[in-house]
Amino acid sequence: MIFILVACSTPDQPEILAEQKPIAPQVRLLSRREYRNTIMDVLGVEVPSGQSCQQDSDCDLETESCRFQQCIVDDCSTTTFTYEGAPNDEVYVLGSFSNWTTDPYWGAWKMEWDEAKGLHYIKGDILPKHITEKYRYQFSVNGEEIADPQNDVVEYHNGEPYSVMRVLCSTNGRYETDPTDGFPAESRGPGFHFDHQSSRGIVTSGHLERYIRSADWISQTINLETLSSCTLDSNSAEEICIADVVSSLGAKLFRRQLRADEQQKYIASYENIRPEYSAEDSYREIVFLMLSSPYFLYRTEVGDVTGEHRILNNNEIASAMSYFLWGSSPDTTLLQLAEEGKLHDAAVRKEQAERMLSSHKAHRHAKDFFSYWLGTQGLRNLSKDLSIYPGFTPDLTVAFEREIESYAVELMLQETATYKDFFAREKSYLNQRLAFQYDIFDLYGPNIRLATVPEERQGGLLGTGAWLSAHSTENKSSPFRRGTAVRERILCQELPEPPAIAGVTPEPNEETSNQQRFEAHSSNAQCYGCHVYIDGVGLPLERFDADGTYRKRENGHLISTEGELWDIDYMGQNRCDRFEGLRGLADLLAESNQGPNCFVRQVFRSAIGEVETPAQELLIRNMTEKFTQEGGSTRKLLIDMVADSSFITRRLEEE
Repeated sequence: MIFILVACSTPDQPEILAEQKPIAPQVRLLSRREYRNTIMDVLGVEVPSGQSCQQDSDCDLETESCRFQQCIVDDCSTTTFTYEGAPNDEVYVLGSFSNWTTDPYWGAWKMEWDEAKGLHYIKGDILPKHITEKYRYQFSVNGEEIADPQNDVVEYHNGEPYSVMRVLCSTNGRYETDPTDGFPAESRGPGFHFDHQSSRGIVTSGHLERYIRSADWISQTINLETLSSCTLDSNSAEEICIADVVSSLGAKLFRRQLRADEQQKYIASYENIRPEYSAEDSYREIVFLMLSSPYFLYRTEVGDVTGEHRILNNNEIASAMSYFLWGSSPDTTLLQLAEEGKLHDAAVRKEQAERMLSSHKAHRHAKDFFSYWLGTQGLRNLSKDLSIYPGFTPDLTVAFEREIESYAVELMLQETATYKDFFAREKSYLNQRLAFQYDIFDLYGPNIRLATVPEERQGGLLGTGAWLSAHSTENKSSPFRRGTAVRERILCQELPEPPAIAGVTPEPNEETSNQQRFEAHSSNAQCYGCHVYIDGVGLPLERFDADGTYRKRENGHLISTEGELWDIDYMGQNRCDRFEGLRGLADLLAESNQGPNCFVRQVFRSAIGEVETPAQELLIRNMTEKFTQEGGSTRKLLIDMVADSSFITRRLEEE
């Protein structure tokens, strides 16, 4: 039996002993994100060519882009325009999304010539509109305005031809249709910032209604050929085809091979309805039944009793690995290894983790992990008071999203990325709209690329417009929200709820700066106990407004960049680190002990779907020590966590 010392509130107070135990066995409900990813992957909606690349033309240009040397399927809102002309043609796309201009300074979309494809092309995000609305656009070719030759839908206005297109995307902008639209939002407890907390995965009547609706919609719209080619072959024997469909689809949706009785149950259901329905409709009914099954909606991490612990079975390990690294179901390779009983071997898990992190699914999952960890999810729906921030438009929030997504893929998956890179950076991922927001005026076009940002913004993740605007209010920046985000998300130091007598945060006025108002508010003795940990972090970031723009003054008052970070490693440490501006804060976080420890905790929480208890403290400390000693490689952390015995071990009983 192992005991450890748990952190205390003051340096002189002895730490509390806690017995070390594995995490509890769990039955985990799929979150909306996990449900959506599973459906998209199982039904083959998002399957890139999978080839490596150096440029977009190495991929399927119409549907893919080259991202970090890998061809990745474009999001729904990413639109590709092509024109087959001569190499020396000058081709622009004119539309509201490009300000109808050929002037680069004003946002022109100028196509580039690709020698390999023999055409001009450009990619950019065009925001979805209501189903009744449409975009009109033209090409400008050597000064002549024409309709898009690749688009047959043309309208004439004042005698001029305009191409017409509609952009219809789901709420998150990734797909045209999201099977989880309308699903109830997940709830989260203190300290858990992700969307899949196991203990909060409770099915309500609202869930049941949406599950049924979604299963019905999916089963009616699915391309049956993705299940098996025999479903569209009239010469195939039905009894053989339905057995094949049930076996293959069941394994993918239930994340394990079906038992003989389950296989027979679904075949019997098909045979019962077949006399009254066509073969196609009968296949669709089987899809509906499987999608409505609890074996699809839930996954288990219970395991089998082995000595003093429970050890996950091979199918449970395959699911635990795939939802941790992909946010989705196991692929054929993992399921086959599970069937062969090989996933208890740490070396096999490590090898598979390496393979999985090179998949497009890992790209998608890294983006989601970052957005929940940093609190930047839902950027496309983030709004500000347009009377104060008229430039806070949807094209800006999409650019914010692209920047943080690119960070996520680089920092989580690239071989050379380390924890310190989260904060120690001179460059970021920008297009023209975002560069303009960052006071950079020599970067043109809608495509995202790596570029140097101004010195005052060189704080890595904390200098992104996504993070700065997400942790502000609709009408002003918020030292409280930003300081709290650093404490709780970057340092894992949970702050108590403010007391009822604390009052409200000060409202904006034209006589003082936000920094001055918050300093006066926090000087209240009843507020100081918590605000001493928050304000010294948040107030120096007031140089950045609620829309992420940089400013030196507010209402004529110079904004101070002097900051204090109290007790960076643990509350009650009685240590004060002084810093200057965003870069000073970023340097402290990059070099701290608690920053890497917190990141390991956040990854561990994402893996187990819960906040760790004191019974896992030694495990996290050991993981953190290995993480830092090996240079803080984030990719290696993910692989090591999967290979560790704790990943497949559960305690005997829920306590």
